[in-house]
Amino acid sequence: MPALIAASHIEVALTNTSRALAICTVAFLVSLRESARYYAARRGLSGEVVVGVARAPEQRIAVQPGRELRQSRVAMPAGGTPYLIRAVVDAGPSDEIVVTVYRTSKIERHWSQA
Repeated sequence: MPALIAASHIEVALTNTSRALAICTVAFLVSLRESARYYAARRGLSGEVVVGVARAPEQRIAVQPGRELRQSRVAMPAGGTPYLIRAVVDAGPSDEIVVTVYRTSKIERHWSQA
């Protein structure tokens, strides 16, 4: 079973004219498979960076139904060399599981222009 890393909440306000009718909170859990945690640590990627890319990527590329490749450019260490962090994520109705994650310095090669 994947280890829970973090949860984010999105609040949606439903309004009728100027009066708020209800506020719903939907939680999306982001977790990493054990193998993803192993490879993240081996590649020098913190859990914070991995979850950040999984939650708010610069690009999302559909791989197959329910699976996305999410990627963002990140300077490592902060202010240092830019790398492309790529996370393969299985997206379910209420949670997202990071299958694997890696980084590459070949940003132009992997960056989608579409």
